[in-house]
Amino acid sequence: MDEDTGYMFAVASFNYLDSDDDALSSVKIVTLPGSGKGTLKLDATAIVSEDLPKTVTKDDLDNNKLEYSPPSNGNGTGYASFTFKVNDDTVDSTLAYTMTIDINQVNAPANAAPTASDNTVTTGEVEALVALYETTSGENWEDNANWKTKEPLYTWYGVTLDAEGWVTGLDLGGNGLRGEIPPAVVVNLQRLRSLYLNDNRLTAVPLAQFEALVSTPDSVLEELALWGNQGLMGMENISPELGRRVDRAALRALYDNNGGPGWGKKENWLDEADPFSFSVWYGVMTNDNGRVSELDLAGNGVTGELTNGLEELSGLERLDLYGNAGLSGVLPLGLMELPELRMVDIVDTGVCAPEDATFQRWLAGINFHGEICAEVADKDSSLEQSGGGGCAVTSTSNTGYTPHSTAFDLLLVVSAMLLLALRRNNSRQRKT
Repeated sequence: MDEDTGYMFAVASFNYLDSDDDALSSVKIVTLPGSGKGTLKLDATAIVSEDLPKTVTKDDLDNNKLEYSPPSNGNGTGYASFTFKVNDDTVDSTLAYTMTIDINQVNAPANAAPTASDNTVTTGEVEALVALYETTSGENWEDNANWKTKEPLYTWYGVTLDAEGWVTGLDLGGNGLRGEIPPAVVVNLQRLRSLYLNDNRLTAVPLAQFEALVSTPDSVLEELALWGNQGLMGMENISPELGRRVDRAALRALYDNNGGPGWGKKENWLDEADPFSFSVWYGVMTNDNGRVSELDLAGNGVTGELTNGLEELSGLERLDLYGNAGLSGVLPLGLMELPELRMVDIVDTGVCAPEDATFQRWLAGINFHGEICAEVADKDSSLEQSGGGGCAVTSTSNTGYTPHSTAFDLLLVVSAMLLLALRRNNSRQRKT
């Protein structure tokens, strides 16, 4: 752990083993850190000598209620320690074990990867990763190579380290994670720059910890990807500071997955010097909170299957992908949850709008230019809508209308073609 920061203990911190395979029930604090060596707190209340032995339940550990707080400027190897016993809901361990706490000097971190032993806390990164593994059914992930082993962290699937050995990136998108993201991921991974947990089955995020993290001026987190987790709670009313991290992850996914290096124009995209200066990225406009409000990449060589990360751009008002013939896929259903989105243009692309009835009702209320997926498969139908009332051009087989004559039928077709040409011409003029 770093100087002047707290440390949350998890079940994994105590290296519990039981020959009968009984689960850990509780930890009993037997002795406290020495005088002047910091404080152990349970549920934000300091544990004092009169409380000993103090029982800490597994639920307390799972909810990050046991915390060590060092004194100001305290640091060093083996800086503090306390002793404890473990309990399997039947009996305490015979021996008391020692938990040793190392504290890194903030301005001079050790120039090596974090290490761990049977009873020593270092940076807390291993514990945070193990907590993520255990709370999201790690044994059932698509790929869990080297997780919860003694192999170096850089060999754990999806983990990226910097030159000093700190965890800076986690990419576990589409990897079968289920459940809640533990707070330890935010609290203990203090050098984390990018967190990709999209397209899983996560149900909750530690929003308070995320908000606290990004509210500090020295926060290094730049990208947070959580889209594609159906039923995920806690992201509805996030701060602009956290929202900009979400936006950057969505834009990076668009760039990486949809041919960004080959775009016609891509000035300032993925700028590292000022990671949230979206307004100077080509085709991007922002609102007063610095969140993405418009994305205009019309005729820009965007290719591949459209990423569903766009559904996380909660400030988006206009999405213009017109004229990208190499772009394919289906508009994400999550777009209809974006409260400000009023215009979508996918004309002359391979992208279509899903047939979902709820999505279609939403689509009828915005300025939409493009095709419905069923119409792409069946060229007897096509749709062009504009504004709330919209103007729809469809074949008679979709309207239930029976034509009175061949001449009338011909007139309907010609009118539809002229209207479609006019709208496409207006779209082109809007781009110039």
